[in-house]
Amino acid sequence: MDDEKLISLVESRSELYDKSNKFYKLQSRKDGVWNEIGRELNASGEMCRRRWLTLRDRYGREARKANAPSGSGTEFQRQWHLLDSMKFLKPHILPRPIRFSHNICVNNIATATGQSTDETVVQGDAQEESPPLWPLSPIGISPPSPSPPFPVAQSIPSPSP
Repeated sequence: MDDEKLISLVESRSELYDKSNKFYKLQSRKDGVWNEIGRELNASGEMCRRRWLTLRDRYGREARKANAPSGSGTEFQRQWHLLDSMKFLKPHILPRPIRFSHNICVNNIATATGQSTDETVVQGDAQEESPPLWPLSPIGISPPSPSPPFPVAQSIPSPSP
């Protein structure tokens, strides 16, 4: 199957990828479109749909790699040969919100210390001042006391019968 031809056929039929298209949610219509594409490529509509899903997922991964910030540890790799032909998808793929442990830890510490979480929000590459992830002063830990923390009941002799 010719991937570039499949991509161009899908690009011309926006109901397959554009969520704002009024026919996007009509599965029966999309099945018919996939069957048309299959006839043009001498393949089944289902096979074309599956190949498209694979290409779309790969485009998402490659686009994330291309947009990775410098110094993020990604090595230089050759660009995927179909990346340019799938650029039409860029406005239709929304990035997922990124959560990483630093955000979670800082917000949890801020909440525990009573600070506003607005002061600790990480925005893009710039980070506002946030509290340290551990207390700066050592925590005083006292050894266990020799006596129990609660009163111990004295054993009372039972009355004789």
